[in-house]
Amino acid sequence: MQNNLTNTMNDFFTQRPAVTASGFALEVGCCRYTINLIRNGKIGVSDEMLERMIAIMNKYGYEVKNG
Repeated sequence: MQNNLTNTMNDFFTQRPAVTASGFALEVGCCRYTINLIRNGKIGVSDEMLERMIAIMNKYGYEVKNG
């Protein structure tokens, strides 16, 4: 799942260049450094944080694929 999350986050930011890691982190309720750690596959996230992240990605029109 962690590798999938890393790929999803990197794809999201590639497809949505106007969304910054700082802005995304602010909406999620964490710091930019945490987003960068997730994008580099260094850490995972709680189920609650994952739900918030998916909701925000959906808000920007990005469809999160399961699996």
